[in-house]
Amino acid sequence: MSDPRFALIDLGSNSIRMVVFDRRRPYAAPLLNERQVIELGRGLSTANELQPDRMAAALEAFRHFAWLLKGAEIDEVHIFATAAARAAENSAAFLEKIHDIMGSQPEIMSGDQEAALAARGVQLACPGAVGLVADLGGGSLELAELSEAGVGRTASLPLGVLWLEEMGLRNAKAALREALDTLSWWPDLGEEQQLYLVGGTWRALAKAHMARTLYPLNVVHRYAVSAKKLRAYAKRLITRPAHRLDAMEHVSPARRRKLPWAALAAKELARSVKAKRVVFSAAGVREGYSAELLGRAQEFNLPQNARYDRAIAALIPEGGRFSERFGSLGQTLFTWTSPIFLSEKPALRDRRAQACQLFDFGWEAHPDYRKRDVPSALLHSVTLTQSHKDRAYLALVLLLRHGGNLKDPGLPWLPLIDLLPKGHVRHAIAVGEALRLAYKISRGLMPLLSSTQLRTEGLRLILEISRPDLLAMPHLYSAALGRLSSALALEPQIRSA
Repeated sequence: MSDPRFALIDLGSNSIRMVVFDRRRPYAAPLLNERQVIELGRGLSTANELQPDRMAAALEAFRHFAWLLKGAEIDEVHIFATAAARAAENSAAFLEKIHDIMGSQPEIMSGDQEAALAARGVQLACPGAVGLVADLGGGSLELAELSEAGVGRTASLPLGVLWLEEMGLRNAKAALREALDTLSWWPDLGEEQQLYLVGGTWRALAKAHMARTLYPLNVVHRYAVSAKKLRAYAKRLITRPAHRLDAMEHVSPARRRKLPWAALAAKELARSVKAKRVVFSAAGVREGYSAELLGRAQEFNLPQNARYDRAIAALIPEGGRFSERFGSLGQTLFTWTSPIFLSEKPALRDRRAQACQLFDFGWEAHPDYRKRDVPSALLHSVTLTQSHKDRAYLALVLLLRHGGNLKDPGLPWLPLIDLLPKGHVRHAIAVGEALRLAYKISRGLMPLLSSTQLRTEGLRLILEISRPDLLAMPHLYSAALGRLSSALALEPQIRSA
């Protein structure tokens, strides 16, 4: 059998990144994720050629990658090059040297290809995304329409952060406005559409804004902010002195000096398309490129909830960390809890269904740490495609499922509940307490759970039990029933079925 692992190398104008995937784990994080900032496109806007020192640094990075892949015994390597290789007159000889080192011929990607793949990456990692996808690199800015039908029109502009920096602030601003105002093929973004920002310097911008606003979740993917607030922050950042940029510890040193140019591009783009909301995506070209290689291309045609289900299933692989003990109880739990959530809205029903799938997530963790570590593992998962609000909801459910409470001062991420409307918090608390009760009754065994039934009757919460042995041991579950009753503002009652 051939090795299911493969490497994908993105030769960008600013950095070179190598990621290693395993086809047996298509939803898992990359096995390796190596990046080196080379600035291959530095000086290209005036010289039309790659500079010797930049090429030497890039070739050294590829030698390092080749050494890593040899040690991992990985032979399948895919390499694509973007704006710098497209624009440079001397790129052919340079790419041939890369071929000699890696044994794989780099592919020069067109601007339209790059834009389309970035949009597909966003589509893959942000189910239901519609609007405009913008990918900012070192040498270019790619734009793509994204609708329910898929990727639409695309454009590529030679306005990456390196080139903007070389232009200077006034010229860069004028160049962005002229180029964006000329591209009138997209309509102003409507209420249901969003501006999706892709690329390392924009991820750094997101981190900077999250730190400034004391945002409670340190996850860039799907970080959303109003365009008005982002433009105001970008305006301040554009003129920030260099020493203040260098002091931004939450942003990597390689990204700090490029922040003003990322901010300028984001501000002008949001102005041009009249965006109301901006979403940052950690997924882009590499994810779009690897979709076929990983067998995930069929996901583009799946309903949104089915794609969320796959993301959750990837968190609990059979036999792996956080695997289930006795098989999935997701649908059984969803049915079991439904009688006490008869009037819930569709969005909350979908969240409850996802929470039921995560019922046994984290059972292998030490009991003393489950209420802290299990919600945190979900919150900071790099494979989840859920929004930050969905992550916060599910983490709150898991906190209560594992016996935690909202008054515990040892759980510093509890401010996450501020991301949710109060009605959603109440719903999450009720779901978490219901799953806690289900565990206390059954310990995750479906035959025991199926001998009970939950329902409401007036102002009472009724737990009906058909097994005499279970009925004779109320001390096992009465406390959990009381907590659920309190969450629902009902009086608990146990009955024989």
